[in-house]
Amino acid sequence: MRAQALTTIEPQVLSFLMDTSVLDSLSGTTCDAVLRPSGCAELLEQLAATRRLFLAPADGDRHICHVHRLFADLVRDELHRCSPDRFAQLHLAMSAWCEDEGDIDGAIRHAVKAQASDHTGDLVLVNATDLRAEGCT
Repeated sequence: MRAQALTTIEPQVLSFLMDTSVLDSLSGTTCDAVLRPSGCAELLEQLAATRRLFLAPADGDRHICHVHRLFADLVRDELHRCSPDRFAQLHLAMSAWCEDEGDIDGAIRHAVKAQASDHTGDLVLVNATDLRAEGCT
């Protein structure tokens, strides 16, 4: 199934989907922040408009999209298998973005997925008081 599903996708689109597979939902803002190019919003709108690749708009304006969970798992596993360093790099970028946005839980979750124990520890230590106040122990 992996070969069948992935070989029919244009290489540039597959690369984009693999790189964005570390995100919970796709928006131009988060994709641009993690991938560092600009113009991701336009590509997302095009893909969502055609409902290709198990990608569907999560809002009426097609600004936020979701990838079908099974397909997202497939491309995320492919990214981790083929490029574990890129997988970690993208999760670290997402961790930094979440931290900048004030989403400490998300920042920690992505740091853990990147297996960045020092960064994870720093996030927990710096935010321990706030995390405890929110009910995390």
